[in-house]
Amino acid sequence: MWFRSGVERHFEVIGEALRRIERRDPALAASIPDYRNIVDFRNLIAHGYDTIDHPSAWHFATGELPSFRARIAEMLVEAKGGSREEAR
Repeated sequence: MWFRSGVERHFEVIGEALRRIERRDPALAASIPDYRNIVDFRNLIAHGYDTIDHPSAWHFATGELPSFRARIAEMLVEAKGGSREEAR
Protein backbone atom coordinates (compact mmCIF):
# COMPACT_ATOMS: atom_id res chain seq x y z
CA MET A 1 0.00 0.00 0.00
CA TRP A 2 2.83 2.45 0.79
CA PHE A 3 4.39 1.92 -2.62
CA ARG A 4 1.04 2.54 -4.35
CA SER A 5 0.55 5.69 -2.28
CA GLY A 6 3.99 6.91 -3.31
CA VAL A 7 3.29 6.34 -7.00
CA GLU A 8 -0.04 8.13 -6.72
CA ARG A 9 1.62 11.03 -4.89
CA HIS A 10 4.07 11.43 -7.77
CA PHE A 11 1.14 11.54 -10.19
CA GLU A 12 -0.35 14.31 -8.08
CA VAL A 13 2.88 16.32 -8.29
CA ILE A 14 3.22 15.79 -12.06
CA GLY A 15 -0.42 16.70 -12.63
CA GLU A 16 -0.15 19.83 -10.52
CA ALA A 17 2.99 20.92 -12.38
CA LEU A 18 1.19 20.47 -15.70
CA ARG A 19 -1.81 22.41 -14.40
CA ARG A 20 0.47 25.32 -13.52
CA ILE A 21 2.12 25.16 -16.94
CA GLU A 22 -1.33 25.23 -18.52
CA ARG A 23 -2.18 28.43 -16.64
CA ARG A 24 1.10 30.17 -17.54
CA ASP A 25 1.56 28.96 -21.10
CA PRO A 26 -1.42 27.15 -22.66
CA ALA A 27 0.44 26.58 -25.94
CA LEU A 28 3.30 24.86 -24.14
CA ALA A 29 0.87 22.70 -22.17
CA ALA A 30 -0.89 21.69 -25.38
CA SER A 31 2.43 20.48 -26.81
CA ILE A 32 2.88 18.03 -23.93
CA PRO A 33 1.48 14.58 -24.78
CA ASP A 34 -1.68 13.72 -22.83
CA TYR A 35 -1.25 16.64 -20.45
CA ARG A 36 -5.00 17.06 -20.01
CA ASN A 37 -5.48 13.38 -19.10
CA ILE A 38 -2.66 13.63 -16.57
CA VAL A 39 -4.16 16.75 -14.97
CA ASP A 40 -7.54 15.03 -14.84
CA PHE A 41 -5.95 11.97 -13.22
CA ARG A 42 -4.28 14.22 -10.66
CA ASN A 43 -7.68 15.68 -9.82
CA LEU A 44 -9.12 12.20 -9.44
CA ILE A 45 -6.36 11.21 -7.04
CA ALA A 46 -6.70 14.40 -5.03
CA HIS A 47 -10.49 14.57 -4.89
CA GLY A 48 -11.88 11.17 -5.84
CA TYR A 49 -9.30 8.88 -4.32
CA ASP A 50 -11.95 6.32 -3.43
CA THR A 51 -12.68 5.75 -7.15
CA ILE A 52 -9.12 5.30 -8.43
CA ASP A 53 -8.66 2.39 -10.82
CA HIS A 54 -5.38 1.10 -9.37
CA PRO A 55 -4.59 -1.36 -12.20
CA SER A 56 -4.94 1.48 -14.73
CA ALA A 57 -2.70 3.72 -12.64
CA TRP A 58 -0.09 0.96 -12.48
CA HIS A 59 -0.32 0.44 -16.24
CA PHE A 60 0.33 4.13 -16.81
CA ALA A 61 3.23 4.15 -14.34
CA THR A 62 4.96 1.18 -15.93
CA GLY A 63 3.85 1.43 -19.56
CA GLU A 64 3.21 5.06 -20.43
CA LEU A 65 5.28 7.09 -17.99
CA PRO A 66 8.70 6.14 -19.41
CA SER A 67 7.87 7.53 -22.87
CA PHE A 68 6.21 10.58 -21.30
CA ARG A 69 9.37 11.21 -19.27
CA ALA A 70 11.55 10.86 -22.37
CA ARG A 71 9.41 13.35 -24.31
CA ILE A 72 9.57 15.89 -21.47
CA ALA A 73 13.36 15.46 -21.30
CA GLU A 74 13.55 16.15 -25.06
CA MET A 75 11.41 19.26 -24.67
CA LEU A 76 13.65 20.56 -21.90
CA VAL A 77 16.79 20.06 -23.97
CA GLU A 78 15.16 21.71 -27.01
CA ALA A 79 14.07 24.66 -24.85
CA LYS A 80 17.69 25.14 -23.83
CA GLY A 81 18.78 25.05 -27.47
CA GLY A 82 20.20 21.54 -27.45
CA SER A 83 19.52 18.54 -29.63
CA ARG A 84 17.28 15.54 -29.09
CA GLU A 85 20.35 13.33 -28.85
CA GLU A 86 21.35 15.14 -25.66
CA ALA A 87 18.07 14.12 -24.02
CA ARG A 88 18.94 10.43 -24.27
